[in-house]
Amino acid sequence: MFASRNGLWIDDIDLSQYISEGAEQRVFLKDSDHVIKLNDGVCSPERMFCFSLTQCSI
Repeated sequence: MFASRNGLWIDDIDLSQYISEGAEQRVFLKDSDHVIKLNDGVCSPERMFCFSLTQCSI
């Protein structure tokens, strides 16, 4: 799996730091300067990316 081979898994998400959610994403505070956005959209053969995890500065 691409994420495993490239060390991209983040396994320390504090679910109590939930901020908001949209159609396919949930947003959590990482620390005072960052958020983590989980995207859990439905996979289909036509989609290149079925799951993405983004850490963003705020």
